[in-house]
Amino acid sequence: MPARPARPRPRCRRSLRAAFLLFALSLTGTCSLPTRPAGIRVEVVRVIDGDTVVLTDDRRVRLLGLDAPELASGGSGAQCFASESAAFLTLTIARCEGRVRLETDRVACDRYGRTLAYLWDERGNMLNEVILREGYAVFMQGDAERWAERLAAAEAEARANRRGLWHPEACGGSPRQVRPGLATRSEQVSYRTGLRPRLSPSFSAVTVMWPLGGMVFK
Repeated sequence: MPARPARPRPRCRRSLRAAFLLFALSLTGTCSLPTRPAGIRVEVVRVIDGDTVVLTDDRRVRLLGLDAPELASGGSGAQCFASESAAFLTLTIARCEGRVRLETDRVACDRYGRTLAYLWDERGNMLNEVILREGYAVFMQGDAERWAERLAAAEAEARANRRGLWHPEACGGSPRQVRPGLATRSEQVSYRTGLRPRLSPSFSAVTVMWPLGGMVFK
């Protein structure tokens, strides 16, 4: 019985398959892959309020592109949602165990000597954007240039969904409303997660404590 002729190898089929894979990769692009957070690694040891933190080297960092309600200071009453805003930033930093990346913009410092920056966690989330999207601050462009449109969109999303201080029952429709007699105990501070951070007794600042590398919660 004569031997069957050898079948040719399907080179063209393999070539077509490789070409298809290359085409599919070109469609997805690099933006579909996780990106490395920008900036330098720093560690936060203290949260002052809803838009200001202190680093291990004692630098104060003011988050770019947003303005959080002010806590009581110098005899002035606290603005509406100030405690919730400070508590939310405290929790957000705690979830990162204090370790974030710091990215500056065109202007690196303000007139008070504070570093102006965007903070990123290691998963690529911009904390400035998270705060605005959840409604714990209002958008303020100021010296924010690189991510201004993105931050403005985050605030617009919070407003549209009535989150945080944009909720009708939060501040009576006015995020800047001053609310005297703000609660000064952690038991009276509540926010969406239900977690309650331990606050400094005077509540002039929200202190983040990392005794064992983690946030202290009651």
